[in-house]
Amino acid sequence: MQVGYVSKEIQQLKTKIEKHMKDAYLDLYIKKPFISEDKLLILQHLFNLAPAYREKSSDCIITAMLVQAALDTHDTIETHNRQEIGEQADRPTQLTVLAGDYYSGLYYYLLANAGDVAFIRLLASAIKEINELKIKLYHLEQTSFSTIAPIIGKIEIGLIARVAEFLQVEVDLDAIQKYLSAMLFLEEKEKYLQTGSHAVYDLWHTNKGNDRLAQYLNDRDSFLNGLLDDLAAETEKGNSWMQPLYAKALHLQHAVQN
Repeated sequence: MQVGYVSKEIQQLKTKIEKHMKDAYLDLYIKKPFISEDKLLILQHLFNLAPAYREKSSDCIITAMLVQAALDTHDTIETHNRQEIGEQADRPTQLTVLAGDYYSGLYYYLLANAGDVAFIRLLASAIKEINELKIKLYHLEQTSFSTIAPIIGKIEIGLIARVAEFLQVEVDLDAIQKYLSAMLFLEEKEKYLQTGSHAVYDLWHTNKGNDRLAQYLNDRDSFLNGLLDDLAAETEKGNSWMQPLYAKALHLQHAVQN
């Protein structure tokens, strides 16, 4: 979905990130990584609240988004292929794994050149915490929606929460997490209309079945409606920097319902 709030600065940051990530060989075999303009905007807001990091903000945002791309790229490997990495995996799967590692290496390289050891430690800590949450999801014996939703929310907000803590800025992380979670599930609904797949369900549920899927969809939509009600209430207040994001979520809600 095209976003209406994207500033020239956000677009320039996105272009720089894509330039760093470009690799002629990988581009032949794997899908171009998704760069979230939402998370770019949120990170930009955090750094705008931290004058001490204003001069480094561009480099830090780019490297943080490279970390996010690495995490997201590893997630694109289907769950049933995770045990097949190596000689038995097909070339696109192997290259997807390598691409995620490649993006991780890029952020270390960029930050090392900038000499920002503290931010390197911050991102390394965030990666560790997010991966621990993902491992927890993979090993859950019970995969009901009420079990996975809070963990998915923490994964979505993980990198941003750690950056906010590092910068020592005051921001409503609960509202940001609600927005990111709402967009994740709205985009799952949008993708289903386009491709017939349930992206979040397919990623985190290893035990498939029509009854389980029906329960997931019912629980997801109930949870999503609660998030959207909260976003609508925030929109009515009219006093948040997140207003364009709220408007985007409510617009996408309308699109997937019609």
